[in-house]
Formats: sequence, C-alpha cells, structure tokens
Amino acid sequence: MKRALPFFRKNILLSILFPVLTMSVILSVVVVRYMTPPLFSFLEERTESDLRLASGLGLEICESQMNYLMELRLENDSEMTNSVKKESIEEIKAISKKLHNVHLLVTEGGLNVLGSSIELPEEKLRLQSLPINEARIILQEMGGVRVRTHSMYFPFWQWHIVSFIYEKDFLMPVLLAKKLIYLGTFGVSLVVVFTLFIVFNWLVTTPLKRIISATEDAAKGHLKKIEVKRNDEIGQVSIAYNSMAESINTILSELRESEEKFRNFADQSLVGINLIQDGVFKYVNPKFADIFGYTVEECLNNMNFIERVHPDDLAIVEENVRKRLSGKFKQVRYEFRGVRKTGEIIHLEIFGSSSFFNGKPAVTATILDITERKKAEEALRKSEDQIRLLLNSTVEAIYGVDLNGICTFCNNGCLRILGYKNPDDLIGKNMHRQIHHKQRDGTPIPEEECSMVQAMRKGEGAHADDEVLWRADGTCFDAEYWSHPQFSDGRIVGAVVTFLDITERRRADDEIRTLAISDTLTDLYNRRGFITLAEQQIKRANRNNKNLLLLFIDIDDLKVVNDTWGHEEGDRLLINAANILKQTFRESDIIARIGGDEFAVLVSDAAESSEIVLNRLTGRIESHNAHYGQQYHVSMSTGISVYDPAN
Repeated sequence: MKRALPFFRKNILLSILFPVLTMSVILSVVVVRYMTPPLFSFLEERTESDLRLASGLGLEICESQMNYLMELRLENDSEMTNSVKKESIEEIKAISKKLHNVHLLVTEGGLNVLGSSIELPEEKLRLQSLPINEARIILQEMGGVRVRTHSMYFPFWQWHIVSFIYEKDFLMPVLLAKKLIYLGTFGVSLVVVFTLFIVFNWLVTTPLKRIISATEDAAKGHLKKIEVKRNDEIGQVSIAYNSMAESINTILSELRESEEKFRNFADQSLVGINLIQDGVFKYVNPKFADIFGYTVEECLNNMNFIERVHPDDLAIVEENVRKRLSGKFKQVRYEFRGVRKTGEIIHLEIFGSSSFFNGKPAVTATILDITERKKAEEALRKSEDQIRLLLNSTVEAIYGVDLNGICTFCNNGCLRILGYKNPDDLIGKNMHRQIHHKQRDGTPIPEEECSMVQAMRKGEGAHADDEVLWRADGTCFDAEYWSHPQFSDGRIVGAVVTFLDITERRRADDEIRTLAISDTLTDLYNRRGFITLAEQQIKRANRNNKNLLLLFIDIDDLKVVNDTWGHEEGDRLLINAANILKQTFRESDIIARIGGDEFAVLVSDAAESSEIVLNRLTGRIESHNAHYGQQYHVSMSTGISVYDPAN
C-alpha cells in the first residue's frame, strides 16, 4: 500500500493542479486576446491624433509666420524670409516636447531635411514617401526603422511638416500590458496551486488511505464498511462505498439464488441447452442429453458434439459456430441433422449466441428436436403435391383469391382457358381487374358490383352463366362460374372460383333455341316464339305505358294454290307473304307464322294508328303483285286490335 499511495496521490494532484494551471494560461490568453485589440485601437487612435495635432500645429506656425511677412510686405525679402524660416523650424521642433514620443521633421521638396526634433544624421531621417495632396497616417521606414508618420504640406515654402513616432514606442504600452497580465495571472495561479496542495494533503490523502485499503480488501472478497468521520465529499464517498458494499452483498446473495433457480429451470426445460468452450461441453441440461441419447455425465466427459452432426451438415454447423466466436454475429438460427447415440438421424433447430465463460469466449445454444415437425411438413408437402396434381388434372379452371381479390393460386386449366403461360402471370394480381372488369359491350363492372367479390364478402356462394371473362389477349368468352368463400377459424379469408368456357355450349343452345321458336319455311317466329316474345313486350308496354298493335292475318286461297299448282307453289306463296310482312313492319316488331296460312304481328311502341298500318300493308301487297306478275295474286285477310295499358 505504501507503494501505491504516492502514485495515486500524484495522479490526483496532477488532475487538480494541471487543470488549474491550464485554466490560468487560457485565462491569460483570453484576457490578452480580447483586451489587446481595444487597447491597441485606443493607443492607435490617440497616437494618430497626436501625430495630426503635431503636424497641424507645425503648419499653423508656418502659416502664421507667412502672414506676418505678408503684413510687412517682406515676403520677397530673402534675408527676412530666411530668418523667419529658422524661427519657424525651432518653434516646430519645440512642439515635440509637449507630446509624448512624438517627433517632428521639416523637409524641403521632400528630400532636404531642414530640421528635426531628434538629433540624428540626415540619412537616418530620410523618408520613403511624402504625399502632397493628402494628409494621412503612413507606416513606413525611416533610416531602416519602422515609423508611423503624418505630414502636412506648406506650398509657399514647399515644406513638409512631418510628425512621426517610432513603431516600438507605439507598441511599448501594449507589450507592457501583456506582460503585466501574464505575470499577474501566473502569480495568482501559483498561490492557488500551493494552497490546493496543502489542503489536498490534509483533507484528501488521509481519508483516501482508508478507502483504498477497504477497496483492496473488497477485491479479495472481504467486504466491510468504512468508518465515516466527516460529512463532506470524502464522507459521501465513504457512505457510497458502504452502500455499494451492502448492495454487492445483497446482489451476490440474489445471484447465488438466481443461479440456483436458473439451473433448476434449465434442468427441467423441454428444450436442450448447452454451453461449449474450446470445443468442449461446459454445461448441458438433461433434455439436451436426452435428445442425443446420452446422459449428462456422458455429454460432459465423453461426447464429441462434432461427431453428433450429420456429415452432410457439418460445414453448416462449423460455419455458424465460427461466426459467433468471431463476433460477426451475436445470434444465429439454423437447422441441421444430428445423429443419436443409436445412429438414428434426427432433425434439429438451434438458436445460438456468443457469450463469455470464465472470461473466455464461448457459445451457448438451445436445441429443439423438430424431427416430428419435419415428418409432418413432408407429409403436408406430399399432400399439397397430390392436391396440386388433382387441380391440374381437372378440366375446369380454378383459382383462389384473398380478401383483397389478389390471386393466391391457379391451376393449369385456368392458365389454358385464359391464355396465360405461367402461374406468376396471375398470382399476385387482382383477378377482377384481370378477367372480369367489363361486360361484352365494354361497359365497366365496378369491383363492388362484381357478384364474385360480393359473394366472398357476404360469405355466400355465387353462380352465374350469363357473363363473360377476358383472356390475356384482350378477347372475351362466355363463361359459367362458381364462387365459394374460404373460411379459417370461422372467418372469411378469401374465395375459390371455378369457371368453364361455355362458348360452344352457348352457341349450341342458341341454335336449339332458334329452332324451337322459328318457322323453318318462312324464317319467322313460330307460335311458341311469338307467345314467348309477346309476353315480354306486354310487360314492357305496361311498364312504359306504351300502346301495342296486334294483327292476325290469313293468306287467302292457299288451298286453291296448293291444289292447282302444287304444294311447292303454296310454300312459295307463304314465303312471299312473309317477305311482304318483313318489308311492312320494323325489325323490333314481332312477326310470326302461327299456323298453316295464319300469321300474327305484334307492333311495339305503336305511335301510328291502325288505319295507317293497314294501308301500308295493302300498299306492299299491291306493289308485290304488280312487280312479280304471278299466275295468282297474294291476298291477305287482316284483323287488328289495339292494346292500351291504361285501359
């Protein structure tokens, strides 16, 4: 302890004294830095004022003497003028006695020195330049020495009255002030440092001996309290140390208790836990030993972990251990295959992290036996493959969507019917916008009005066979679809849609429907077609409050034509009659052959009167008979009735 204390005391002293000295130097520099410019500026203004005053007074003396000569009208008297000039030079030289460190110089023509307040050789008094038309302060050299000058020009005698001060005389007060500041600050600092040294040895060194001794005992594991004699900072440090010692004792007790709890928890854990250092197990819990078919003692004494790793996965394990030990990764998670003591291969998932044990790097890990999960995943994969095979083997197109209408899967039939090549062309796309966004005529179908989307949102199935879907190339086709919502835990998570291309079926149905309601001879509607369409027109007339005209027409003398010219000519008569009716009425009107020689016409939205309609029909018949000139004339017997929804 005698060896450590002086070193400790010296460091504490340096930590106190060095900042004091440093702050003293900084304070001196700051004071000098911020006081020197204003002091310099003050001295410069005062000096310049003195220089201007001196040269100005010299000029006034010259002017006064010149005025004196002019009053006496002796300005041309050389003897008198020379006498006045000498007197003026002496008066100018006398000005410097009134001003501190300011000297005066009189030159003629800027070259000849006529007089000076300072006794120097003439070559020492020569200036580099003297302005004539301006009076300003100039810093220049005079006889190899820097001076500040101010000159006034007297043109009558061509004199320069120059006031000047040596630069060293100008700067002397500033330098003196700097020295006084530095010396004063340093003297105060020395007094402060000496005082601190005495106080420190008295108030700090002795109490610190007790604290150092206590901390050395604490380092050996003997925590004891320090006697507190004062309530100052050292006393507070002693109190803090006593509090720390008490807290450490408490923490150590809690740590031992926590360690015992952790060991109990680890020993009873359902996951394997281990700690490896230098390739050797330092700790394993019973579950870890059980996973590999060993006892805890066998793992700690005989088990080589590397030998328990499947050879094909050894590189993965070594790489992840290396990452943790190098510090690049604090935590890792990966899977590998292990080998039990019996040789059985098991699947493991490891959560590892880097740590320290006894001051050296180590790795810790928790291990889960996921063999059963892997078996379940493999079974699920096979099941998904079977389902996928089943889906792709069906003729129907099938796809699934989530709650946002985004495609999640589709089978080969879906791709084939829609004209896509890869599932990626649909998966992730909004299926409504992709295949069901508009009707055959181009009318848009809003998504909120789509029956497939509505069925999914309502949790109900939907079926339709009167809509179209759109292929990848922009063409549409007649489709029949079924949409069924998907549920998970009682909530709707999406929908599965199945559809067929029913273009051929629709074409066949149209042909059958046409045959069922058409008369093959006249290409008009037959009785069934007339009744079916007439019912629709009557409902429409009732809804729109529009009149209908109903005409019943018999072909005259059809039996005579058949008996005289044959049934082929009779059929031609029926065809001609049908053509006359087509030419007389609109395409929107329903014209039908309802019997052998009986026809019926239903005129929708009848704006014309029955007389006009009958006259137009009579005109068509007459025009036909006149144009074709057959052996017989077409003649019709007509009955007409008006249907008024209002009555």
